[in-house]
Amino acid sequence: MKRRTAIISMISASIGVTAASYIGWNYKQVTKEVKFNDLSNYKDMLADLVDLIIPETDSPGAKEVGVHYYVVLMITDAKGRKEQNNFINGLADFRDYCKDNYNTVYEKCSESDKIKVLNYFEEQGVQNGIMAKIRTKIFGKSFFRLLKELTIEGYCTSEVGATQLLAYEYVPGRYNAVITMNKNTKTWATK
Repeated sequence: MKRRTAIISMISASIGVTAASYIGWNYKQVTKEVKFNDLSNYKDMLADLVDLIIPETDSPGAKEVGVHYYVVLMITDAKGRKEQNNFINGLADFRDYCKDNYNTVYEKCSESDKIKVLNYFEEQGVQNGIMAKIRTKIFGKSFFRLLKELTIEGYCTSEVGATQLLAYEYVPGRYNAVITMNKNTKTWATK
């Protein structure tokens, strides 16, 4: 056997053993069913989180549009059990992190502290490489990735997001295959 083949085989076997032990370790976490009441305990914190991701500028912020209700609805009705558990556990981690580091709940932290906590969890949730893809496939998307994706999706599909943030034409009357984009042109809300 060649040395390169042997090394690749050993690395593959160690990755497989590591993944299998990780699956067994977290199996209990994946089997719990999420109830709507679990998320209703975090509605104020969730409203603050979505508002920090899309704050109010010249258009209303995500909290004012009601994106946090959209996030709760999508987590409870459209996501699998793994991602539901990741989301609930992520919200609990947020609350615990604030209690441990700031001696208060997230909603009562200062604006700068909220941003620091959000940045900390964003750094924790960012993973690249093949192991991150395997982890996502096995355990579902991370809390912060779910929160960010659902916030952007909820805001852009709301009436305010589609009409004020994005360019929206209710009944398009023409087809232009190639158009020139000016410097501050909005992205289209319809395809």
